[in-house]
Amino acid sequence: MANKSKCPYCNATITRLNVEEIELERDAGGPWKGVSYACPVCRKILSVNVNPEVLKHDVALLVQGALDGSKKLK
Repeated sequence: MANKSKCPYCNATITRLNVEEIELERDAGGPWKGVSYACPVCRKILSVNVNPEVLKHDVALLVQGALDGSKKLK
């Protein structure tokens, strides 16, 4: 099936996205590492999310810490 995704800003067909690392600010607990997903044609941001690679790493450390009896991220 052909990709029919279109950028809502410039109407370009989306076959890839530009991904950039960003810092997400929050009220408490310090910043999170995030990523923004942008149209490669008009460069408008289409979505922002927590960086999945960092999240995966942090969850793995928490699970390992729970198994070892420690709950700290390293």
